[in-house]
Amino acid sequence: KQIYSRCIMSRGYLAKYKGVMYGTSNTTITHYSPIESSVNTITDFIIGTPVYMTGKVYKHVGDTWVLSTVNDTTDCICSVKTTGSWKEYVGICVRIDEKNNAITFASHGDYLVKVDDSSCYGIGDEVFIDNEDNKLKILSGETAITSKIKRMTVGIITAIIDNKTLACFKA
Repeated sequence: KQIYSRCIMSRGYLAKYKGVMYGTSNTTITHYSPIESSVNTITDFIIGTPVYMTGKVYKHVGDTWVLSTVNDTTDCICSVKTTGSWKEYVGICVRIDEKNNAITFASHGDYLVKVDDSSCYGIGDEVFIDNEDNKLKILSGETAITSKIKRMTVGIITAIIDNKTLACFKA
């Protein structure tokens, strides 16, 4: 019995199984979403900045975005805008698709965030968006975690890429 299980569960087999089950790279949770053209144009969106839900939900059918109905039970995505309240924050813009008037935003995983000055931040800082000025702020150890801060948390800084770009991870 032990010989049989060693044969089946060899290191090569386990590595192959792990690669199939979990992938061989990091996984960022992203969402392809239409912009709400009555609020913003596609050129208003900037990679690495926050996006907010509009209150409208769409389904991507072929090459077009169609307003969702009560019959759509899955794959319905909110349209997005560039500013909003803390309750509307959904993620960080990571790709812009001008042709289809859509963007991709990340809600969890690893992604880059734009800031005015990255020298204000350190590796390991946990940061959130202050929607009063749409700027990234550092959480201190004494910060009370309110519902607003929980929802607006971007993640933990894992690297400083350049003077205006941070790498973040959100679990």
